[in-house]
Amino acid sequence: MTLRFGPRSRFHLPAIVSTGFVVGVLAISGCERKPPASDTSDANDAAASSQPLADATLASEHGASSLSTSVASVEGEFIIMAYNVENLFDIDGEAVFEDYLSSQYGAAHLLKKIQAVTRILGEFQAGRGPEIVLFQELEYDRSPADRPLDYQRLLEPYQQLSIEEMLSGEISADIQDLPVEAFLLKSFQDQGMGPYNVAVADFRDDPTGRTVAHVNATFSRFPVAESRTHQSAGARGTLEVIHQVGDHLLHTLNSHWKSGASNRESERIRNKNAQAVRDRLTEILNADPYADVVLGGDYNSHYNQSQRFPNFKPTAINDTLGSQGAELAIRDIAGPDLYNLWYELPPTRRGSDTYRGQWGTLMQIMITRGLYDYRGVQYVDNSTQVAAFTGVNAQVGSGMPLRWTWVNDTGTGFSDHLPIFARFRLAAASDTDQLMELSQPGRATATAAELNGISVEFSGVASASVPSTETLGTSEEIQDIDNIGQVFLVKAVVSGERPFVIKVLGDEYKVWAFDQDLRLKIYDKFPVGTEMVFLGELGQHEGMWQFIVRDLAWLSPAS
Repeated sequence: MTLRFGPRSRFHLPAIVSTGFVVGVLAISGCERKPPASDTSDANDAAASSQPLADATLASEHGASSLSTSVASVEGEFIIMAYNVENLFDIDGEAVFEDYLSSQYGAAHLLKKIQAVTRILGEFQAGRGPEIVLFQELEYDRSPADRPLDYQRLLEPYQQLSIEEMLSGEISADIQDLPVEAFLLKSFQDQGMGPYNVAVADFRDDPTGRTVAHVNATFSRFPVAESRTHQSAGARGTLEVIHQVGDHLLHTLNSHWKSGASNRESERIRNKNAQAVRDRLTEILNADPYADVVLGGDYNSHYNQSQRFPNFKPTAINDTLGSQGAELAIRDIAGPDLYNLWYELPPTRRGSDTYRGQWGTLMQIMITRGLYDYRGVQYVDNSTQVAAFTGVNAQVGSGMPLRWTWVNDTGTGFSDHLPIFARFRLAAASDTDQLMELSQPGRATATAAELNGISVEFSGVASASVPSTETLGTSEEIQDIDNIGQVFLVKAVVSGERPFVIKVLGDEYKVWAFDQDLRLKIYDKFPVGTEMVFLGELGQHEGMWQFIVRDLAWLSPAS
């Protein structure tokens, strides 16, 4: 089954300094999105920039707002994305996790995962991808050659091969030995993305004895002036990259902190992670209070961790690092020096991941005050979004990320985290005294949604347009592994009750609900032999295909 996006749409922003690159964003559905920033030097441009964006289909009333079309380019702007790709491992046969040893994980799995990441980046800017991507969860190369690697030279022998050809048939030892970031780069090259410069964080064994398998990697279309790694116990080293954007320097700090957002002991470790980043940030800002610094990655903390867990004192993200939501306060040289871009979205639209039916905001991007002045790189006001593509990496109706799933010989899905991104540009002057005007500045609030968390609105799927099993027509079409996680209108006959089984187009499927009360309602409503019309999320359990029912409304789908 192929799910396609609608037409691309564009909007215009004020003229800025030409940088030779073309980037942009698209109209996002139902986000109550604030109008783009305007340059007060031109009232006509300001008026043009506040025109409403094109409509798009909303996947969910709460949590991540889904994109219904690709992300278009806007001249003179560039995109920075943070993306946890969920356990992207190489195929050298050496791994600290059993699932990724060569006996269980091979070239077909790697190819599928590489294609998934490439698919998401390919939705940006007519297939050119974002300018800067901060990746998390790339496997550390456990059979490394000398570093730093010259990736272009490393891939030179394979220029006449596609990534699919490299990872099929008899695979040479040299290809098996490539680091996973080289496979990513090759796939991007095949699709015409980039060219990217690649920086990978240094690896070290964790002094606490914790098993660490991953490193962070930053891909940049800008020249890389310098990269370094800032280590802290219990986390992957934070990768600092200094990008040469025109005549100006842009720092990115790519982090992946200790997991367990709701765990108090993990918070203590994250405080050490945060202190390492805070120390480096303080060094940069002491040297230049208006330095352009973007922090991004998977912090395994909510943007409002101190509100969600008031007994965690101090919290790593808010107290130790200093992330906060008063956008105007960052303009004061004596005020806070970080602004969290989650505050660019309404509280009910903040979500990059889910846990136990609630949205989380573990993926984050933060910026310093230098991104608001008219020197060097400048943030494009209200441009932050979640890269949730309906029916691709986000479930139709709910927006829930379609994570990687082990199934058959290749696996399927994307990641348990949705990427987040924001747009930037070069300022039209070289002035740190003048600060850009803001439209509806972000502010720290304490709504019930922020304090208690946002539930994934699975009920919204009931009114969404989803394919039916009848339309697909055959069991083979239904049981395409790329359909796992997608929702279907199922027409079936109940054929068994222990376990509860239905028959669709001659094949049997289990029906399951995680909520026990909902399971009992299903059993009571549909005895053996009756017809059952419902919405079901396709999956597999213990080798048998099944449909998962996540909400009572799924038992009464819209006709």
